[in-house]
Amino acid sequence: MKTMLAAYLPGNSTVDLREVAVPTPGINQVLIKMKSSGICGSDVHYIYHQHRATAAAPDKPLYQGFINGHEPCGQIVAMGQG
Repeated sequence: MKTMLAAYLPGNSTVDLREVAVPTPGINQVLIKMKSSGICGSDVHYIYHQHRATAAAPDKPLYQGFINGHEPCGQIVAMGQG
């Protein structure tokens, strides 16, 4: 199994580097080998504040348990069907 490093948000105001499996692109998706990925001001706000549950959804904390980075730069290395 091929792996990659990911900036993972566990939901406790931290960011962990974790080794995760390289995903297989699905229909109409591409796999990008990342060269860099930004974490912007809105990400920082969510990391420190929005991981907490809200009054509207007290049992569903926001912005936790996933891989961060939505401003990528890289090379397409695989394509799914479509």
